[in-house]
Amino acid sequence: MSSIKHLATPLYEHDCPDCTFLGTVFVPVQKFEPADMYKCKHRYVLRFSSEPSDNRSGTYESLGFWFRTEKELSC
Repeated sequence: MSSIKHLATPLYEHDCPDCTFLGTVFVPVQKFEPADMYKCKHRYVLRFSSEPSDNRSGTYESLGFWFRTEKELSC
């Protein structure tokens, strides 16, 4: 996952006490849109705004899909 770039402070509000902030990342499959990334128990959460409806969540296996590069997407 060498294409992951991240920032150290959250961009959006997130109030789940079980979540651990991992950083703000730029997601290749979303045209490098920024998202705050959290780990919540055994799931990962990408937060694209302060609205809960703009969340994406998945397991460890989801990370490979979320962070594919543009080159990988065009194949």
